[in-house]
Amino acid sequence: MPEAVAMPKSKYWNEEKKKFVIQTQLTDNNGLPVGPLQYFEADTLEDLLEKKDAAHRNAAVKLYETRRAAKLGEMLEPEPEEEPLYSYEERPLTADERVKIEKLLRDPATAAEGHKLLLEAQFGAPLDVVRGKLRDIDIDKRVTKIQQAVREFIASTPQYVECESNREHIQKWMEKNNRRWTAQNLRLAFEDLASDDLLVLQAPKVEAPVSPAAPAAAAPATSQEIPDPSKTPAPAIPSEPTEVRPQQSSSGLGRGNSSAVPGATAPKTVGITHRDINRMSAAEYEAKLKDPEFRKAVEELYAKKK
Repeated sequence: MPEAVAMPKSKYWNEEKKKFVIQTQLTDNNGLPVGPLQYFEADTLEDLLEKKDAAHRNAAVKLYETRRAAKLGEMLEPEPEEEPLYSYEERPLTADERVKIEKLLRDPATAAEGHKLLLEAQFGAPLDVVRGKLRDIDIDKRVTKIQQAVREFIASTPQYVECESNREHIQKWMEKNNRRWTAQNLRLAFEDLASDDLLVLQAPKVEAPVSPAAPAAAAPATSQEIPDPSKTPAPAIPSEPTEVRPQQSSSGLGRGNSSAVPGATAPKTVGITHRDINRMSAAEYEAKLKDPEFRKAVEELYAKKK
C-alpha cells in the first residue's frame, strides 16, 4: 500500500490551537508600536484571510473619515424658518398707538421704544425684518459673484466633476479656511482636496491609437456568368496543329483546341443564340469554345449584338 503523504501546514497554522492565526503589530517610521496588537484566528485559511481583509477595509474607511474631518471639519446648517410676507408700505397708526407712542417718547427711559414703533409703522414691517432683508440683498450680490467665480473655476478645471460630494467638500474647505469665493481660491481648494483623494475626478481622456486601414473585404461569391468570347483568352495552340489557321482572329481571340480525334469532322453549330449560351455552365461553355465551329458561331453572335 502506498504511504500517506502529510500535507504541509501553512505558516499561519498554530499547532497548539489547531487553528490558523495571524498577529500583527503596526509601527510608525521610528519603529514604535502604533495601536494594539492585531490578532486573528480562524478554522480555515480562507476565513482567516477574509477577517484580515475586513479589518483592512474598516481601517481604510476610518482613515478616510479622519482625513476628511481634519480637512473639512463639521458644518451645522440651521433649518430655514418660515416668516410672514410684508408689503413694506407705510402703515397708518391707530389712535391707541398714537397715544402709546406719545407716552413712550415723553419718558427718556422708553423713548427708544417709541421711536422703534414709529419706524416700524413707516417701513411697514418690524425693524428686525427690515434688517434681514437688507442683509439678504447683500447676500444676493455676493452669491452672484460666487456663481461667477464657480463658473470660471469649472471652465478652467476639466478634471473637476460636478457632483454633490465635491460641492460639499469644496464648500466646507472654503468655510474652514475662511477664504473668499474666487476662482483662484476654488482652485487652491481643489488642488488641496484632490491631493488627499477627497474629490471625485474626471479620468484623463486617452486617445485611441490609429489602427491601419483594414484590407478591403473580398467581394461575395456570385453566380457564374457566361463571359463574352471576345474578352476570354483563347486556349493554348497545340505544338502540332492538324491544320493551319491564324493564331488570333479579328476579334482578338486565339485558335481553340478541339477535343475531337484528328481527322474527325466537328459537329456544326447552327443557329446558336444567347439563350443557348446562358443555359450552359461556365465549364461547359469553356469546353465548347475549343470547338472552332462553335467559337466562330459565338463570335458572329456577339458581333451582331455590338
